[in-house]
Amino acid sequence: MVARNFLELAKQLVQEDKPAELRSALGRAYYALFNSAVECQQALGFPLHTGNTSGKNHSLVRDRFGDVVTDDVLTLYQDMRDLHDMRKCADYDLADSDVEDIETVKAHVEIAEEAINLVEKIFTSPNKGEIVREMQDWDSRNRRRQPAA
Repeated sequence: MVARNFLELAKQLVQEDKPAELRSALGRAYYALFNSAVECQQALGFPLHTGNTSGKNHSLVRDRFGDVVTDDVLTLYQDMRDLHDMRKCADYDLADSDVEDIETVKAHVEIAEEAINLVEKIFTSPNKGEIVREMQDWDSRNRRRQPAA
């Protein structure tokens, strides 16, 4: 299984244009991006939480990108934050009809795809070393949030 499979499912769900499917599409789009980011960070040697604390990975993975000013990585951070917020609304706020608007959901699925492309570009970026250093610097400043080695 690859993370992009969730993105393809999100695109299929949007075509249904029904409330449950549109809400589910937001979740699949977010998890496509989140899992792509997890795979990227693990490949770059960054640890993640496991077991009962694995839920902390959402903010950890996102926030590691938050201080990176190299390339478009800050955009990636912002997209992850926005998609996570939309996913939470879709899953937990059944009164929120914005997450059932097909144009809104399509736009967020497209944002997820663009953000996944940014994740994948990290590996081929001429600034990859600088990106990794900026993420390591963030880890150093946020040791309490880090998983045990």
